[in-house]
Amino acid sequence: MDRRTMYTLAQVCISADAAGLATLRTVVEQQSRAVGIATDAMYELIVAVNELATNIVMHGYRGVAGTIDVTIEQDGTMMRVRLCDQAPLFDPTQVPPPDTSLPPDQRVPGGIGIELARRTTDALAYQVTREGCNELTLIKRHGDRQ
Repeated sequence: MDRRTMYTLAQVCISADAAGLATLRTVVEQQSRAVGIATDAMYELIVAVNELATNIVMHGYRGVAGTIDVTIEQDGTMMRVRLCDQAPLFDPTQVPPPDTSLPPDQRVPGGIGIELARRTTDALAYQVTREGCNELTLIKRHGDRQ
């Protein structure tokens, strides 16, 4: 990850459910607009964050109540979004890209959202925190302002 000085724009704790995901999308959009990130870059970041947070809700917590701690930071040229959760440990960066050469009915299910996040961000990193939680970090460069 980039070692520049990052400034915290927002820190929120959302519920791991549909309402929490809606709040997350709104917060990412608000903070992106506040720092003037290019519109295309902003929407790519929202999609990537939403895909990965949805995976946390659906596959991590699996219907059990939980939370996702979200930190949004920026340094003037990029935004960083960190998602921390207490679901069972899972590293999405280790999921292989889906084999899109096969017809859809012959593909192994899953992985499309993770691949979409990889393609729409500049960096995606995972680590286990000292507390034993999942921490997923997405980096998106601002792009040309629009």
